[in-house]
Amino acid sequence: MFNIINYLNFNFFQVGGFDGSTGLNSAEMYDPRTHEWRMIAPMSTRRSSVGVGVVNGLLYAVSYYCVMARLF
Repeated sequence: MFNIINYLNFNFFQVGGFDGSTGLNSAEMYDPRTHEWRMIAPMSTRRSSVGVGVVNGLLYAVSYYCVMARLF
């Protein structure tokens, strides 16, 4: 699985990716203080080839590849 990890508020976030057949809308957060991953709210759109950045304390995931377009 390919995915993107970014750092915000002392936590690591993994969003989107590709499982070999489709893009993913999943999102997870890793807390290094507890050494635990947990699922967080999924993205509204499946994204592979994701770029992730933090602006004003918010995590943004941007994809230039539309998974739905691949289905048609």
